[in-house]
Amino acid sequence: MSMERDFDCVRMKDEIQARLRAQWEGLSAAEIRERIQHDLETSTEPIAEWSRRLREAKRHHPSENLQSD
Repeated sequence: MSMERDFDCVRMKDEIQARLRAQWEGLSAAEIRERIQHDLETSTEPIAEWSRRLREAKRHHPSENLQSD
């Protein structure tokens, strides 16, 4: 029994990967990393904003980043 779905996460993943592959075509690994870093620093997506807040908090409170064994 198969259900028809409006949302196909595998298709979405494939489409995103194809779009990124086209954007990164001809770039070196270093250039790709720089572009990703820039996108993360300038994005208004919630995950990017959360990542920036987390990174900033770690910078201001480095002693809280230490883990004791």
